[in-house]
Amino acid sequence: MKKVLLGFLFWAVIVCISACGTQPQTQFPAANTQPAATQAVQTSDVQSTIYVQQPELYDVSVKVAYRENLAVNKYDAEIYIDEEYAGSIAQGKEKTISLSASAGQHTIKVIDVTDSTNHSSATFTVAASGNSFSFYIAATWSRIEISQNDSGDSNAVFTSAVSVNYRENIAANKYNINVYIDNQLLGEVEQGKTKMFATELSAGSHTIMVQEQGDSKNCESAAFTVKYDGYCYAFDCKAKWGGINISRGKDYQIG
Repeated sequence: MKKVLLGFLFWAVIVCISACGTQPQTQFPAANTQPAATQAVQTSDVQSTIYVQQPELYDVSVKVAYRENLAVNKYDAEIYIDEEYAGSIAQGKEKTISLSASAGQHTIKVIDVTDSTNHSSATFTVAASGNSFSFYIAATWSRIEISQNDSGDSNAVFTSAVSVNYRENIAANKYNINVYIDNQLLGEVEQGKTKMFATELSAGSHTIMVQEQGDSKNCESAAFTVKYDGYCYAFDCKAKWGGINISRGKDYQIG
């Protein structure tokens, strides 16, 4: 009995010593490896909205007519409005371009398709209403030209000529004539002769008058319109029994 009790006490001591030598393990949460600043503050982007007022646009119509040459300078033209390509046009044709544009001044440019250095420009002004514009193109001997509307109120001045063919009478009414443009004397023409007068004329309407030398009452006038650079405006004259007569001839390009 005594041995049994001693054995039990010895086993209890061994168990107690074993239990004291085992250290309990404490479980810690895993360390957060993110920077402290990121943990402490949640940042967000601040967006600012800037409102830009767009200019008001108006409907615009631009009509372009390209005068046809009979033989020379028979090239097409490209059209640009404010440096934006708006199409091409052939001689003898018309083209209407519809677009939206802001109020103010804009530019139309035409370029010879065979030579980009040969070009001409004009301007037009867009307003709140009435935005229909007409332009006319001519391929002259020296260059391509564009002007606004057929009456030529673009204030352009063109190198021009006036040719007067004075038909000869066989016997009667054998007098010479003076030639006037807009009441300015250009010179005289003898009967049976044709004379060309070189001059510079503004775009628009003009008046030619022929008058018998020595009789200012014997005269007659005709109107003509200058549209393009480098053209000769031709006229035929005849001294009749009732007075001098003038009529239009055929205009042509000059070099």
